[in-house]
Amino acid sequence: MQDILILSMVIPVIFIHQILTTVDALVWGPFMIVLLIGTGIYLTFRLRGIQACKLLYSLRLLIKHKEEGRGDISPFRALMTTLSGTIGTGNIAGVATAISLGGPGALFWMWLTAIVGMATKFVECTLALHFREELPDGTMIGGPFYYLERGIKNPQLGLALGMAFPLLASVHLLALAIWPRLTRYPLH
Repeated sequence: MQDILILSMVIPVIFIHQILTTVDALVWGPFMIVLLIGTGIYLTFRLRGIQACKLLYSLRLLIKHKEEGRGDISPFRALMTTLSGTIGTGNIAGVATAISLGGPGALFWMWLTAIVGMATKFVECTLALHFREELPDGTMIGGPFYYLERGIKNPQLGLALGMAFPLLASVHLLALAIWPRLTRYPLH
């Protein structure tokens, strides 16, 4: 009886894990790599190499004290907040893995990818600033959910995407966290 109960809980998790593994292989395969790097290259040309052209200007803004302008925080604090949401332990482990598997040449390709990725990050931050809102108490609120909801011509689609991304990521992480524990105990 206990085996049937355990089996009834394990089968849906196995099914979800197989679906997520298949989707993961399709999404994070060569297609996504080409899409991300291709988007970065396209935006680099479209924005006329903004990463290099505005580098000194952006560095001057970082060290300048906040005097005028709208917003709650200084440009330096905004950069640090953005970086804290972008760079994580996965990036550090990913760099170590890439260098150990690919050798020193992997570092060159990571730098090249990072340079074109800066244009993508610039557009992402610009959209967040463009679609942010000021609350009645004067604080600003915005980000990906706001530009997905307000930037896409179909607000319902933007709202659905804004809610689906974190939900699907949570389900995926949950399935990855549960799977090793379930396979540790074989059913006999």
